[in-house]
Amino acid sequence: MDPPPVDGVLATALAAQRDRLNGLVAQARQSQVDFDVAVLERQLRGPLKEVVLACERVAPGSGPRVLAALFEPVIDLVGQRRLTGGTHDGLMARLPPLARLLVAEPRQVFGSLANAIVHLRHYGAPVEQWLDRVERAGSTGAGSTGDAATALRAGQVAAWALGLSHFRDGALAVASTLTDAALGAALGLREPVAVAPTVAQLYQDRWWQPGRSRPDDPAVVHRAGGFRGFGGPFLAPPRATACAGHIVVRSGDDAWTLHADAWGATLTRTDPDGADETPGPALLALDPSAVAGVHPATAAALPDLIAVTVASSYDVLVVRPGR
Repeated sequence: MDPPPVDGVLATALAAQRDRLNGLVAQARQSQVDFDVAVLERQLRGPLKEVVLACERVAPGSGPRVLAALFEPVIDLVGQRRLTGGTHDGLMARLPPLARLLVAEPRQVFGSLANAIVHLRHYGAPVEQWLDRVERAGSTGAGSTGDAATALRAGQVAAWALGLSHFRDGALAVASTLTDAALGAALGLREPVAVAPTVAQLYQDRWWQPGRSRPDDPAVVHRAGGFRGFGGPFLAPPRATACAGHIVVRSGDDAWTLHADAWGATLTRTDPDGADETPGPALLALDPSAVAGVHPATAAALPDLIAVTVASSYDVLVVRPGR
């Protein structure tokens, strides 16, 4: 099958910027001996062409400017092998529907989305769902073009609500600046939600979610960690400890802070020298009979969060306390 032609607005934009764009390609080939020009050409004839045309439909005359803004970061993604079977193919395919968000600040918006996807994939969050929420939040504004600033702020909230729990504090601060409709979109809800009471309740109870009742019984709600040989962080069996109002998980000489709430659980690196081990009181905080089948090897507790390790696993069990 012959490749799609380069014509129309894209051809005109390429001709007008030929020297600059050729220089960028030459620079990439010089700095990376394995730079794949064929992959770049497929992007140019496919996703890049489609997004230029989509932006031109949204804002006539914007196509050449969008191409100029996106060409270099797309070259970077090609050089990083993130396109054509890579991590960012989904983003490129979704750019045309996001044209309303791109036309004002195409490079900033594209760069923010591309960078966010790296973090989402690192923590196993669903990228397509995140893009859906960003698109919905951006479309809640008025006007012929979308509200890119709102979409990107909503993206921070959506990333947290899709499992990146270490973003909780920042996401809640950003959530308070959104509209009812944008917050509903960011949280994956079908309808807008009232920002002030929703954010207040989220701050108050890490286990509360809009539209859902908070269960009273204690339960294991998440698992975090895993053996490094299978993609997890731990080389040695983990042990849960408490330190300065946080739960810290140690494995060998390394340490991580546990972040957890109703939306997910993540681990971020922390200073192992600052993690004082205080497992005794935490073990008392967990009634072994409260969570069926859990026999703690170590445990640590905050007033509203318990972490447990068991002898037979490299996972950290995240327990929602009863009330």
